[in-house]
Amino acid sequence: MLITHTTHTHRLSELNSYIASVGFHNNKTKFIKSACKKLLEENDGKVPNTVEGLCALSGVGPKMAYIVLSVAFGIVDGIGIDTHMHRMFNKLGWVKSKNPEETRLQLESWLPREDWKDVNLIWVGFGQESQQQAPKTLRKVLACSQPREALRLVKRLGMDVHKVAKKEGDELVFKLKDVMTRKEGGDGDEDEDEDEDSDGDED
Repeated sequence: MLITHTTHTHRLSELNSYIASVGFHNNKTKFIKSACKKLLEENDGKVPNTVEGLCALSGVGPKMAYIVLSVAFGIVDGIGIDTHMHRMFNKLGWVKSKNPEETRLQLESWLPREDWKDVNLIWVGFGQESQQQAPKTLRKVLACSQPREALRLVKRLGMDVHKVAKKEGDELVFKLKDVMTRKEGGDGDEDEDEDEDSDGDED
């Protein structure tokens, strides 16, 4: 079991092997060792339950601090915002910010507090998948209960849906065309975005 006391005694190479599949694992291994050392020396090995206390640990910023508070302590003091969320929320026009911390403050200024705890869980996975596994996301979009609305969302976030579908083959191209030309709500209007290209951003 990895707890503060035992983790502090592990060799870096051993700790590194436990998180080898995680991005930037070499740096994170060092941060874990350093954080455990500080906790043992200054906090009796206990993890702080405040943003200030958590951010005082090596490698911990506001994003992770708010996530730890929510998941480990059930305290919702803020929204953990990563770079994916920062990029998406600016594209959607929900905020107008220069960095994730500005995004957090602006989002918290209008989003109901009872919704804060779900934001990170929903949007981080979506942001990562839509960038790294666009075909998978597009298939989910086309199969969902409101595919036209979902298409508008991913296009606003920079996905070139035509390019993604074409790369995957005729089946996905046909499904995309079917959804985009489908009449909505019996009003006879076709999707106004059918022939529009996305902004092409691929961050």
